[in-house]
Amino acid sequence: MREWLKELHRVADKGAILLLTTHGRSALQVIASSEVHQDMFSMTSREAIKILEGFPKEPYVHLTYDDGVRAMAKAGDSYGNCFIAPAYIEEHWPKFGFELLELIPGGMRGFQDIVLLRKS
Repeated sequence: MREWLKELHRVADKGAILLLTTHGRSALQVIASSEVHQDMFSMTSREAIKILEGFPKEPYVHLTYDDGVRAMAKAGDSYGNCFIAPAYIEEHWPKFGFELLELIPGGMRGFQDIVLLRKS
């Protein structure tokens, strides 16, 4: 996450507006209740609920894909999914030189959170 935010800061012009999406509470709730999404994320309902319930203590969770998926994607060892609590974004992302303009939980079709940033 840190490297990604550093790279976004490096390539964005001062004052640039960035619109990003993340997986937060809404995504985890959908995954917990949808077998289709559980298959897509290689996750059980219980695993999604556990991450959701753990957000207060662990607001950033990164799960890597298995070896087969990473090989098919020709991706590195860290290729996977991140689940990020809004509180984590609000607290940590401004430290990387961004002003948080808006955070809309489930703003992307009730699934992904929308994060609107401005590079300081």
